[in-house]
Amino acid sequence: MRKLLVALLVLAAGFSASLEGTISPGSITVYKGNSTNFTVSITNTGTETVDVKLAITGDITWILPFNNILRLSPGQRGSRTIGFSSSARSGSYLYTVSARIDGKSLWDGNVLINVKGPAEEEPPATPEKESTFIISSDPETPPASTILLGVRASKDLLPATVEISLLSEDGPVYQTSGTLDAEEKNFKIEIPPGQEAGNYTIRAYVVGKNIANTTVVRVIRVENVEVNEEVQKRLLGKKVVLTAQNKGNVPAQKVVEKHISAFERPIIDASPAPEIERDGTSYILRWSVAVAPGETKTIATYTVDYIPYSIIGVLLAIAIVLIIQKPEPIEVRKDVKYVEGKDGRTHIRVELSVVNSSDGPLEDVVVREIVPSIASVSKARIIKAKARKTERGVELIWELGKMMPGEERLFGYEMALKFGIIGKLELAKPEVSWKE
Repeated sequence: MRKLLVALLVLAAGFSASLEGTISPGSITVYKGNSTNFTVSITNTGTETVDVKLAITGDITWILPFNNILRLSPGQRGSRTIGFSSSARSGSYLYTVSARIDGKSLWDGNVLINVKGPAEEEPPATPEKESTFIISSDPETPPASTILLGVRASKDLLPATVEISLLSEDGPVYQTSGTLDAEEKNFKIEIPPGQEAGNYTIRAYVVGKNIANTTVVRVIRVENVEVNEEVQKRLLGKKVVLTAQNKGNVPAQKVVEKHISAFERPIIDASPAPEIERDGTSYILRWSVAVAPGETKTIATYTVDYIPYSIIGVLLAIAIVLIIQKPEPIEVRKDVKYVEGKDGRTHIRVELSVVNSSDGPLEDVVVREIVPSIASVSKARIIKAKARKTERGVELIWELGKMMPGEERLFGYEMALKFGIIGKLELAKPEVSWKE
C-alpha cells in the first residue's frame, strides 16, 4: 500500500498543465448592424490530456453562444470561433478570453471590437457618462520588435500625457510616455532583444486623470544564433576571431565548425580548445558553445600562418652558419604507428607528409617507399600508389606531379606483418625526386 501511495505521489508531482493561445484578429472594426467574429486558438503544451474551458469577461451581452470546452491531448491545438452580435450599439468593446483548467486560468488574451455608426443614432451624452479609455495591441510578437498600442479615449480626457509600461512578473521591462491629443492614437512599444518568452502586461495610465487600462501581449519563443567572423590580416598570415550572438530569447547550444586548408598550417589559440579532425588536406576545427538570450560570446581566437615557423627557423640557422648552403627544396615527414591485430599479427600505419619548402614550383615530384618482404600492403590512404616488386620487398611509388611553393601533400598506407613482433621494425626512409 505504501509503494502504491508513493507511486501516485510521483505521478501527481510529474503532471504539469501548460497552455499557449492566440486571438485572431486582436482588433476588429465593424459598422453598426453587421456581425463579426474572432477565433481563439489554444495549444496544450503540457504532458497530459486536459479539458480546457474558455471564459469571457466584458460586456457579454453581444457575445453569441458557443461551445466553450476543448479537450486537448499533449501538443494538440484546438480553436473556437466566437461570434459578435449585429445588434450591438456603436462603441468600443474590450473582452478578455481566459483558458482555464479546473478553475485556474493558464492563459488569457484580449480582443477589441469597435462598432461604428452615425452619431445621430447614438443616445445623447449625459453629464454622468464615464470617461472612455481603451487600449489594444497585437496578441503576439517576437523579441527585438516594435508593436503598436492602440488607444481610444473620450474627448473629456484630451489632451493628456499617457505613461505606458511593459510589465513582467518581476517588474517593468520597458517604459515610455507620449501625448494623447486625439481620440484614437497609436504608441510604439519596444520589445527588448532576448526578452524571455511568456505573457506580459501592458499598462497605460493617463496622468492627472486617475484612469488606466491594461492588456496582455505574448512574446513568442525564437531561436536565432548568429556566428560572426572577424579577420585581421598579418604579414605572414591572419588572425581570426569567432563570436556567437544569441538574438533569440531561449538558451542555445551552437556547434561551430571551421575548415582550414592544411597548406595554411594553423596555430590554434582558443579557450576552450577545439576538437580537431583531419580530413584529407584540411583540418576541421569544431567548438561547442552555450549562449544565453541576448548574449554575445567569443567562441575562439586562432591564427593561421602561411609559412611554417619550422622552415623559417631552419632558413635562419643555415643563413647564420653557411649562407651559401642551399636547403633541400622538398621536406618529407614520416609518422609510424603500430597496432596489434585480432589475428595476432602486427599492423603498421604509415603517414607521409611532403612539403615544397622552396621558393618556386617543382615539377614531376615522385616519392618512393620500400615495404619489407616480411610484410604486405593491406590498405592505401588518400592517394593510391603504384606497386613494384624488388629484391628488398615491394616498392610503392607516388607520382605527385607539380607542387607549388608551400604546398603540402598528405598520404599513407597500412602494412600487415606476417607475424607479431616485440619492439619496433626499422623502416627505410622514403626517397623523393623532382625537377626544378
